[in-house]
Amino acid sequence: MQNSFTEIERKFLINSFPDSLPLKEEFQVYQAYLSIDPEVRIRRNVVNGQDKAYYLAIKSGGKLVRKEIELHITKEQFYALAEIVEHPFVLKDFRIYQLTDELDLECSLVDKGSNTEFMYAEIEFPSVDAAQSFQPLPIFIQDVTDNPAYKMKNYWRRTRLAEAKEGSAKRIQRVGAFEKVSFGEFYNNIKPFVSATDEAMLRCITQMYHALELPTRSTSGSAGYDFRAPFDFTLAPGESIKLPTGIRVKISNGWWLACVPRSGLGFKYRVQLDNTIGVIDSDYYNSDNEGHIFAKITNDGKEKTVTVKAGDAFMQGIFLPYGLAYSDTASGVRNGGMGSTDGQHVIEFGSKKRPKEIN
Repeated sequence: MQNSFTEIERKFLINSFPDSLPLKEEFQVYQAYLSIDPEVRIRRNVVNGQDKAYYLAIKSGGKLVRKEIELHITKEQFYALAEIVEHPFVLKDFRIYQLTDELDLECSLVDKGSNTEFMYAEIEFPSVDAAQSFQPLPIFIQDVTDNPAYKMKNYWRRTRLAEAKEGSAKRIQRVGAFEKVSFGEFYNNIKPFVSATDEAMLRCITQMYHALELPTRSTSGSAGYDFRAPFDFTLAPGESIKLPTGIRVKISNGWWLACVPRSGLGFKYRVQLDNTIGVIDSDYYNSDNEGHIFAKITNDGKEKTVTVKAGDAFMQGIFLPYGLAYSDTASGVRNGGMGSTDGQHVIEFGSKKRPKEIN
């Protein structure tokens, strides 16, 4: 059987399956690409360990709208095509939820347990107008419909083709994954900075949450991932701010994230991070504040006032390995938040002076 149609679809990053919605189907998907350009994909659906369906799909380029031809193929045809795939199949835990009477929410957990694990949700719409007028749900972290990095063919390119091409050459390891904290965690820490009625505050913070960007590198050779301000703020000389970033990070064992100031703010304004380098341990992700990364920033200059706009990069995170002493016997389990060893929940940077706090 052949299905040929125009696909109108939006894609969003998520942190977890939306189990409050009615679940319609649940199965595993194994998929691989025979070609990237044009996009030719095979997939196998598995329910309770048993193969249930096999597909061959051909997709055009595009973002919100693109053409797709999908063929139901036999088991023999699938496994014959699978023999020419030289790389491990992508595994997705796949769930379909009922969003409305007309719309389904398709959620995927990709390569669970790997360093490249991530989750996304897709919604197919009957028209472009319906897609563009749809309001994102609070569970959606980021709309990535127009971001080619989150197309599954490019995920295949990064995680299968690129690593195979590197061969025995030294590889730069992928050791972490940035995520947004939950909306509730973000809301509770941002609301002290918003002066508005409850309804207006909720609307304002919701907009901030959806606009929040995950840290990214500016170039392929950059070591640091830029953290961006969730809202505008101004620091006069001597003032400081304890800034919730809205970000947490899952880090592989044996690595940590070093948080350092952006050089431009330091050179131009003497803006500092209060403990010079913030240490984000791999187990901070599981702490009682969801591993929410904060930064305390101080304008240590004497003359210039600095303004940082929402979306401006103010701090960088760099993944670094660590070692253990031969005498090491640590066995404790973290439950506190950032700085839990000294009772603080903030990365502290910069001056030893006691600056005036911004309320």
